[in-house]
Amino acid sequence: MAEGGRDGAWEALPLRLLDGLSRCCAGLGAAALGVIVFAYAYEVAARYLFGAPTEWAHDLVRYLLSAVVFLVAPEVARARGHVAISFLVEGLSDGRQALALRALAGLSALAAGAAGFIVASEAARQFERGILTVAVHPVPKWWITAVIALGLALTALQFLRNAVVPAKRAE
Repeated sequence: MAEGGRDGAWEALPLRLLDGLSRCCAGLGAAALGVIVFAYAYEVAARYLFGAPTEWAHDLVRYLLSAVVFLVAPEVARARGHVAISFLVEGLSDGRQALALRALAGLSALAAGAAGFIVASEAARQFERGILTVAVHPVPKWWITAVIALGLALTALQFLRNAVVPAKRAE
């Protein structure tokens, strides 16, 4: 056994890594949103001020939009900040409320995990077949699909964590 309570630090390491990866993905999602804003602003200026619309902005925005959504989703799940219709759960006693929240998080983990597996399988198929996007400037489709699979897998892990680790009560 390690001295000084370091066992707890080792036990918490997987959660800290998961949280760090979720925050990193959220940062990448925020950066992608910034690129989307820039690309649209550039497209509008190029089109209406200079009469020279871009060929790339629309495609780039489409690709990055899915990245924004799926890279930010794990951090939203970690923070328990997702949209919830909570009036049914809020009407339960504290013990049943905690149980219901854990059960819902577990079901959410299963759904996100299953979706992540399906999407990852599709990304592998797209990679094997060399499938490209249908766009002015096509890119390998698996790039986009792999980001979606990553986001769903991390979201599933965060929901699983929410099902296992009890939420702290708001003061």
